[in-house]
Amino acid sequence: MPGYNNDKRSKLTEIFRDTLDYISEEEDLYDCIEYSKRETELIKADEYYDLEAPSRAGNIKVTQSKSLEAAMRYAEDEATSDKLIAVLNFASAVNPGGGVERGSSAQEEDICRCTTLFPVLTQPSLSMGFYEPNRKARNPLHTDDLIYSPDIVIIRSDDDAMERLDPDEWCKVDIITCAAPDLRPPRPDRFHPNIKPEPVKITRDELYELHLSRAQHILNVAAGQGVDILILGAFGCGAFMNDPNTVARAYSDALKEYAQYFDVIEFAVYCTPFDQKNYKAFNDVFGE
Repeated sequence: MPGYNNDKRSKLTEIFRDTLDYISEEEDLYDCIEYSKRETELIKADEYYDLEAPSRAGNIKVTQSKSLEAAMRYAEDEATSDKLIAVLNFASAVNPGGGVERGSSAQEEDICRCTTLFPVLTQPSLSMGFYEPNRKARNPLHTDDLIYSPDIVIIRSDDDAMERLDPDEWCKVDIITCAAPDLRPPRPDRFHPNIKPEPVKITRDELYELHLSRAQHILNVAAGQGVDILILGAFGCGAFMNDPNTVARAYSDALKEYAQYFDVIEFAVYCTPFDQKNYKAFNDVFGE
């Protein structure tokens, strides 16, 4: 249905432009963004926090919520509104915000449409330290490098309408930006148009080890930052075509070491009614 897809892209592009307009109209958002920019950290793959012994509840749950929908649920609940909430952004390693400017509809694009994250990711220091090295490396498996951005403001509803929220409805979350392996069939690389891309060759065991390492880094950094409630998901299991059973198993094993550094770890695995495989894979591993 090409017409439907084009209409959807146009609508999402318009929503993103409105987000940028909203940000420019609200002086309070400018101050928030400047703070987030200053405090954002690029944390390299070999940089780990020295953590004390864990002592939290470490409750793990799987829902069919969207990532920001889950975060807002905790932010709006009196019992958890004072907790530090962080959301994993399933990021493009080469383009800040992925395809948000072109109306793409994956998780990172939704986050950038609904929050102040995009202007934080587009600052020059991250271009030089994160995006440019990944473009030059041309490695679709990417690295365990991540970006930690505090106090990102949710300014739109995380639903189909994506309506502007009034300032008294805004809430802040920290965002962890990290790229999953991109296992899609090779496509022309616009940064290297004269080089023919090679298909990704990786065994299931190798993919498990890669996700285990990446999960350990994500969890270590979140714990080191003092996160209370961590929103994860089916990392790389949508557009990037990672096997959800392998990813769920890797996170299950990583959480044996890290779960009790958090009050709650929620896997927000949003699925359409017609394709439940990602939710089923994570619910089979973590569900009660």
